Amino acid sequence: MRESEVSPSALQAQRVGAVALRGKGLTTSGLANRIHVAPYALPYNELFSGITRHVGVRWSVTEEQTLQTLAEKRVKEAALQAAREKLGEHAAYRLERFMTYQEGWDSGRGGQLQLGSLEGLTKLLAMVDLGNRDAAIFMSPDGNVVVNWHRNQGSLLEIEIFQDTILCFDEAEDSEAFLSMDRFAVGEYFSHHE
Repeated sequence: MRESEVSPSALQAQRVGAVALRGKGLTTSGLANRIHVAPYALPYNELFSGITRHVGVRWSVTEEQTLQTLAEKRVKEAALQAAREKLGEHAAYRLERFMTYQEGWDSGRGGQLQLGSLEGLTKLLAMVDLGNRDAAIFMSPDGNVVVNWHRNQGSLLEIEIFQDTILCFDEAEDSEAFLSMDRFAVGEYFSHHE
């Protein structure tokens, strides 16, 4: 059967498949790197000049996706280990739960946990010992890790963690400060806000 003899329904199936793929964020350019069309998976194993009577697509993971998944796993494991060592088992448990939250968790408004925030948490815990502060861990609606604790005089100090910065809220002074994730800046701030 030549391409010109392919039934209109087969061409429609191909167009629908292409539209569905574009809906997944994929385009036809570079598609070969992301999708593997397996002739053996097609219902009749019939190929017509690149057009199939029945479209059968098997997704394959690209090397880039594999590396990204491994990197995400390492970031999550490092953050969990740091939280467990510096903040305790309960904080690590809560952080692990936050990792399972899907988009829309906060009555439709909450975002997924940001990997950059987990990286920032790992950096912050390497710089500052929060273990003696009875710190609690939360997640902001934007998906950032939030750590807070009550200081000796009872006022709250809350830190929202981003990848390379932290937002500190001091209840006693009713002030906020953005700090770069720099050992000197963070150390200086914490020494003045015990």
